[in-house]
Amino acid sequence: PPSARGNAEVRPTADGWDVTVMLRNTGERAGAEVVQVYRSTPELTLVGFSKQVLQPGEERLVTVHVADRRLQVWCEGWTPLAGPLALHVGRASNDLPITYHVTPR
Repeated sequence: PPSARGNAEVRPTADGWDVTVMLRNTGERAGAEVVQVYRSTPELTLVGFSKQVLQPGEERLVTVHVADRRLQVWCEGWTPLAGPLALHVGRASNDLPITYHVTPR
């Protein structure tokens, strides 16, 4: 089945962050996977995702955009969470093998 493993590359953009990982299908059949990005503060929260379908043996780079607003909280206006903040990447909230730290802005 497809899985995201290895290191994430995280780059700032004008309105957030792009999180890029290598997704690989190690199975013998086509399969779908949803690459999910979570922030860990104040609680584990889904902040971005991308569904991909890969053929057997196929691998591709997948980029998930995380908007700045997803790293903010409402407190009489949008306020960035105190950083640095961990972004976790994987296939589900209980399977997040990749972690990267960013400073919200």
